[in-house]
Amino acid sequence: MINRFYSNPSAGSKLEWAAINVVLAIGYCVRSIAGDDIALRFDDSKITNCINNVREQMDDILSRKDEIYGVQVLLGLAILHQGNVDQETPSTWVSTALRLAHRVAQQRTNVFWIAYFLDKDSSLRLSIPSFQLDSDVDLDLPTEGEIQSLDGLSRFNYFRARVLLAHIAGKIYDELYSNRSRKLSAEARQQRIFSLNRILDQWYRSIPTPLQAEHLTQTLGKVPGSLMIALHRSYLFCLVMLHGVYSLESPWVQKLGGFAIMVLQHSDKNSDVCMKGFAPPLPSAWVKLVTTSRSSLRLYLSELNGIGMIWPDARSNFTAFVILWANIIYHPQHDFVEHDRRLIRDAISLTDKQLNYDGLEKYKQLQCVLAGLERLADVTTNYAKENEGYRLASDINLQIDGSHPALQFEGSAAENIDPIFVSSQRPNTKGSVD
Repeated sequence: MINRFYSNPSAGSKLEWAAINVVLAIGYCVRSIAGDDIALRFDDSKITNCINNVREQMDDILSRKDEIYGVQVLLGLAILHQGNVDQETPSTWVSTALRLAHRVAQQRTNVFWIAYFLDKDSSLRLSIPSFQLDSDVDLDLPTEGEIQSLDGLSRFNYFRARVLLAHIAGKIYDELYSNRSRKLSAEARQQRIFSLNRILDQWYRSIPTPLQAEHLTQTLGKVPGSLMIALHRSYLFCLVMLHGVYSLESPWVQKLGGFAIMVLQHSDKNSDVCMKGFAPPLPSAWVKLVTTSRSSLRLYLSELNGIGMIWPDARSNFTAFVILWANIIYHPQHDFVEHDRRLIRDAISLTDKQLNYDGLEKYKQLQCVLAGLERLADVTTNYAKENEGYRLASDINLQIDGSHPALQFEGSAAENIDPIFVSSQRPNTKGSVD
């Protein structure tokens, strides 16, 4: 298409021009991920120019309802804007792409599944219903998109795993954040959390050990490694949205004070449900949140994280900062206190360099929450040093982890997803997300 277009530009369509620019922009991004800071700065202006060229053709893209290029261009734009603080416009592109996909590209399963996981991600992040209903999906799960470790011993179908994680994210929204779920009793909500947690754990166990977060820097190259970092980042987001990190009943929230709590309450569309509708995380969930946050920040600071240089995820980083500071407050003498302090400060410094805070008053206000947590952490660690054996956790009555019968609501019981993970080991086996 590129050769044809440039050999006779006057005969090319605006849609083809937009498609070429999307491909070029994504290509520059991949080159920047694999390169260094100089390459990133050199390609950044090219990426911006390509995106501007595409957006100039938006009217033509939306009017050409019978061509697959329109779907691909819209999805490419959404991917290129993943690092933006404002995700509402990319969400609109994704829903439009899905609508077009149902008209012209249902047989193009890879295109559909890309739209699917972007749609489910946007749903949970923006607290809006997803456009695509799982009950309307009747396609094989993707078989392409495999990642291989440097030694060739570990293989993992990244694309399929990304789709399955998006399916779980959609379930988290539907069962815990949708309008109908806001009327749940505390017991029913906890049962749903327990059941969804089983599914999310099972998904994570499908990742080969060498490709899990703590081993990535030794087992993958920069481009596949960046993709896996993005996957682990999405996993952390699902954990956070599932386990009530920001519950008003959490001791770290109660100790922050009125202004910081007010900032949290107005920081997000999900804040009301997150803070008022959830109990604090159970101890087993808290351990998982801490270890995942620590791994996420290590990867963010690693040389492997090329994708974070292009699309910094301030939201995931902020939550990881909160969890690690809160963990120091709860356990001021744990083995990783000083390590986590350095990790948080280094990651905050890098985030400040990457993210332009101009006009982002919300993020500036959230920095006061981090400052308050750091002060609390300093107080508790100093007190713990002066009073040997002191642990704040013993004074705050964290919930005792207990067994909860899994609530059997449609599509979310752990056993309902088993066939998907069984089939994920056999690429030719058909599967469904519902």
